[in-house]
Amino acid sequence: MVPRNKRHLNQEEKKREILNAASALFAENGFDGTSMTAIARSAGITPNTIYWYFPGKDDVLIGVLNNLTAGVLTEMATMTALPIRERLLNAITIFERPESLMNTVHSRITQSEVIAAWHSRFHMLIEQILVYEIIKAGIAKERAGTLARLLVYVIEGLLSHPLQQNDRENMVDAMLELANLPA
Repeated sequence: MVPRNKRHLNQEEKKREILNAASALFAENGFDGTSMTAIARSAGITPNTIYWYFPGKDDVLIGVLNNLTAGVLTEMATMTALPIRERLLNAITIFERPESLMNTVHSRITQSEVIAAWHSRFHMLIEQILVYEIIKAGIAKERAGTLARLLVYVIEGLLSHPLQQNDRENMVDAMLELANLPA
């Protein structure tokens, strides 16, 4: 069966279908194992049509990452009553899910300017959230930016080099203690 364009769908709906298809294929086959043609077929469009919406596969990846990030932020917003330690451990668990694609991002930073730019914006977003949390915990604003950056790097390190749950908890506890943040 040859895919056909769904002309009755508006652009945002079609874009959403493409991103949903890409998300499923990336989770199943990985970024490198998924072609633009496979994404188009899965979305029910012709291969050339996908390029009307996304200049390349990295741009599709960014769309998928933006959707995932929005979902994670929504999920994290439901955890505001939890202590910072629990929220950090939950964030690490969420971002290490295979569908989060964070390892793909880190492997593509040197190969793709658009991925590198997305990664920088993502860091800034997470750092801003952490700065807010750190200041809310009573740490001086002057120190909050450095501590937030440190937290981001520790989280990325734990994502890149997974540890057993007990070791991960010990790392987070040590980081919070060094930062003088309440667990």
